[in-house]
Amino acid sequence: MSAEQLYLFRHVLLREAAYQLMLPSLRARLHLFALRLLDDGQQDMDLLRALELAEHARRAGEGADESLREQLRSDELRFSLVAADQANQRQQNNLVLSQTRRALELAGADAKSRSRAFELMAQAALRAGLLPDALEAERGRLQTAHTDEQRLEACLGAAHISNLLGEKDSAREFTDRAESLANRCASPRLAMSLWNHRSRMAYYAGDFGLAVECNTQAEAAGRDIGLSRQHLAVKANRQLYLSSLGRHEEALACARQAAELATQASDPDMLAFIKLYHGHTLMEMRHWRAAVQTLADAERAARRAGARMRIAESAYRRGLSSVAIDDLHAALEAMRTVVRIAREVGSGDLLRLGVQGHAIVLRASGRYEEALTVCEDGMAELKLYRTDPSELIQLERATALSRMGAHEVAVAACQALLMQKGPALLDELLYRGLLAEIFLDAAQPARAYELALPGVQAPYTALEFEHEAAWLHGIVAECCLALGRPEEASQWARKGAAAGQERRVPSRRMTAEWHRFMATLARLGIDYNEPAPTEDSGHDYR
Repeated sequence: MSAEQLYLFRHVLLREAAYQLMLPSLRARLHLFALRLLDDGQQDMDLLRALELAEHARRAGEGADESLREQLRSDELRFSLVAADQANQRQQNNLVLSQTRRALELAGADAKSRSRAFELMAQAALRAGLLPDALEAERGRLQTAHTDEQRLEACLGAAHISNLLGEKDSAREFTDRAESLANRCASPRLAMSLWNHRSRMAYYAGDFGLAVECNTQAEAAGRDIGLSRQHLAVKANRQLYLSSLGRHEEALACARQAAELATQASDPDMLAFIKLYHGHTLMEMRHWRAAVQTLADAERAARRAGARMRIAESAYRRGLSSVAIDDLHAALEAMRTVVRIAREVGSGDLLRLGVQGHAIVLRASGRYEEALTVCEDGMAELKLYRTDPSELIQLERATALSRMGAHEVAVAACQALLMQKGPALLDELLYRGLLAEIFLDAAQPARAYELALPGVQAPYTALEFEHEAAWLHGIVAECCLALGRPEEASQWARKGAAAGQERRVPSRRMTAEWHRFMATLARLGIDYNEPAPTEDSGHDYR
């Protein structure tokens, strides 16, 4: 670019004023000049360049004749799709959605461009938690696809989203259509995609054994194909299914093999995906320190790939694992990362996850006023994303109110939630414990006892953290004391102490719930025998 062509005003306001004072025809000619000067005809360009060229094409078209306007619309379409693709790689969902909507306006009858726009739109809407929009985009992609392979991918995407929406009949219909296409194509790659989809559907249905069987078929279908992202996805899913069956050692072996393949393929995004599931398995095994390290590895790989949703998902699990090892500062930092990325990518589902995780850590830290603020601000912000707050966010808000002394407000919130969600709410043991504690602190021990008792009769594995089983026993013991049954209280408190010792919870555990349990033991004159410390370092779980 010559010195004459590089004319810049130094002040933004002066530049904008001069721009607005131009005649529209001159302004359009200058945009056209800039477009021709900057466009080198290459598809490979960065996001900012693509956005700039799309804007020049749009502005130049405002003052052009009909024949030139059509060419400029074609140019703008090309740049909008490049910008959408670049933004999609960076998981900038709002930008992807705005660029693909504009591309659809410009594409007219251009089926190839419309299909690509719908594909990118579906991916961004799914990441942002806009499931109806994602499903509509997959339907559009299916209508505009020009090969059987593209139609099959659109059917699988639509089936997956329909399943997430709870539309089982629609999911089955799309799956049947995908199976028909796969049989017609007789392609090993498409067969692998279909078996991988079947494994995910089985997993969502809770049939983990069938998920493993379908995953095995997916691996077999792709055995003669070179290593691809699809192979890595199948491997990553396998470790999740094995872990869900309790076959943790097999899951860890699968994770190591998949990580080696992703490293060989120089694919940091898939490496992050694999490490994320690896960390999930370690969390299920209660190897918290190894989980923290592995999830930190997942975040680093995701940062190299620019995969911000994976960064956030890894940070969320790392935050929970950090709570389990009393590193509450690291847990808070992780949850704040989740919230920040949720806002950056425009994902309501991710924001909900970040808000509830942030509230969990603040509750564990005894910072109830901050927890209340996070919950209430988060609930207001979620409305902007057309996303309902989770039951846990509402319970965390009620818990914060209760521990701040606003017992009547907290109980009213719990009763409203119980009426809204029904008995299904009590399937979660943590929810039972929080509800029972709120009613107990509101001087309603009989109702609290009724809520908490089934919780201590359930398997401890249903609780996330080791200390929660002891805490739940402690709530039952406190109820018994309030009801004038000290012998029964001692019985439940001793069982809680045994549960803590069995799960190797140290006496100096930092969370507020553990402090409450220890206070109950002291009140009943029961000693807590320090368990042998647990260490992850005996094995290389990573």
